[in-house]
Amino acid sequence: MDRRERFMAMAIGFSIIAHAFPIFGIKFVMPDPRQFVSQQPLDIVLVNQKTKSKQAAKSASRSSGRF
Repeated sequence: MDRRERFMAMAIGFSIIAHAFPIFGIKFVMPDPRQFVSQQPLDIVLVNQKTKSKQAAKSASRSSGRF
């Protein structure tokens, strides 16, 4: 076996090992639907912000999604 054949054999062997690890190491499972249903209610906090500056009012309205 000359140098080229040995290099090609090593490259193919490395490729097989590199591809076999993720193929056989990854397991696909269906997610548990109970995991997504939370027993705790979602807390929402609303904050009113009053400013005297027009610039601050503009930036506040832009950050809230209103124009």
